[in-house]
Amino acid sequence: MNESFGIYRDLLRKFVAHEMTVAQFQSTFFTQFLKDPCKFDESLFLLLDELFGDVDSYTDDPVLLAKSPDFYLDLPGLERKAQDIGARLEAWRAEHTSRDDLLSGNQIIAPGRRTVK
Repeated sequence: MNESFGIYRDLLRKFVAHEMTVAQFQSTFFTQFLKDPCKFDESLFLLLDELFGDVDSYTDDPVLLAKSPDFYLDLPGLERKAQDIGARLEAWRAEHTSRDDLLSGNQIIAPGRRTVK
């Protein structure tokens, strides 16, 4: 499983749970995504790239929101997008965990932790 998965999953969980501000979420996500040394599975990359676009579209400027509501996201809109991407990341994990772990013989004991049979 991609090593960066847990970082993004935890980041999304903290943001949706209001454990970090939108500015902290933006800064942390952009830094992680742009400097991440991992080579992503294409489907994981596409999810994270979609999230990048959503995070980049966030604004608290009411003029921009009114001018281009189909492009810009307000905080509730970004939270909905983050929840959606989070659910889709979990689906990605479930799909890849079962396939990767069956092939490798690894058994998941907790998110981010594995033990070999």
